[in-house]
Amino acid sequence: HAAVALELYGDAEKFYARGKRRNFALIYGQGVAAEAHADGISEDEVRRRRQEYFARMPGYPRFLARIRRLLVRQGYVPSYYGREYWLNPELAYIAVNHLCQGSAGEFVLLRLPATRALRRELGINVLRTTHDDFTFEVPKETLGEMPRLFAALVENPFGRELALDVELLLADVRVDFVQRLGHIA
Repeated sequence: HAAVALELYGDAEKFYARGKRRNFALIYGQGVAAEAHADGISEDEVRRRRQEYFARMPGYPRFLARIRRLLVRQGYVPSYYGREYWLNPELAYIAVNHLCQGSAGEFVLLRLPATRALRRELGINVLRTTHDDFTFEVPKETLGEMPRLFAALVENPFGRELALDVELLLADVRVDFVQRLGHIA
């Protein structure tokens, strides 16, 4: 996201959210007109940017073609955990969204039972989950134990370390920080 923000908007930090939105818009199939409106540019400029984007990222069009072939052959694509997404092959870009967001959501839901005993021990309650988020209620006296929970939450079958974005809300004060698991104290 930062690389796209830097290249398109000239500032990776200032425009990180815009770079992220652009990546997701392209990967998940946002229309040309909607993207032009969102960025305040012409549809021709959107098409030009897309050609450049995909020229530098040839893996995505190949991946999308594989997804489309899979939908033609069997009618569905399976998530990492086996959920089947049945779609018309012309909607392959939606399948990409389902695979990414759906697999992330399944991962989040599967981590809940795996962390239940630890959460009970620490007095932590789950308030909400979304496709890739957990929201916990944590007693103040348990805050120092959060690295244990973070370590349990990121255990995964993917063979790579997962980063956590952590937001801490205390009463009316909001503290945002993004740290690698090993640096959260």
